[in-house]
Amino acid sequence: MAIDAVEGEVEEVSARTVRLITVDGRRVHSPNRSVLDGAITNLTSEGRRLTTFIVGAAYDTDLDLARQVIVEALGTSPLVLSDPPPQAFVEEFADSTINIACRFWHPPQIQAEWAARDESMRAVKRALDDTGITIAFPQRVLWVQPTDG
Repeated sequence: MAIDAVEGEVEEVSARTVRLITVDGRRVHSPNRSVLDGAITNLTSEGRRLTTFIVGAAYDTDLDLARQVIVEALGTSPLVLSDPPPQAFVEEFADSTINIACRFWHPPQIQAEWAARDESMRAVKRALDDTGITIAFPQRVLWVQPTDG
């Protein structure tokens, strides 16, 4: 459950508050008024959650190959659901990278999200390294004009 950007498991609903236990063990009391006036997101009702992370590929990358390698790598994680299948989309031409959005579904629990993200990112990094695809880093090109003098 997420109430006002606080994610956790509902521990108790009383006449005055809703009490959540966050993933890091904190008890958060939300006044019923703010619960009723704000958005409430049920994170587990659909049985799955979508996570996206970005990989910045070098500009000389074969994007079709990179997308294929990423999707296959995402599929190796036991926490990544196969239905719907993982996806990779070219998202943006950034300053130093071509950003590829890596999207996958996983079990809805908050801890499952962290574990699935960790496993998936490590699998993608290994697969890109094995294929020789570079995850780029910020770069600058300097043009120096000769001066007459």
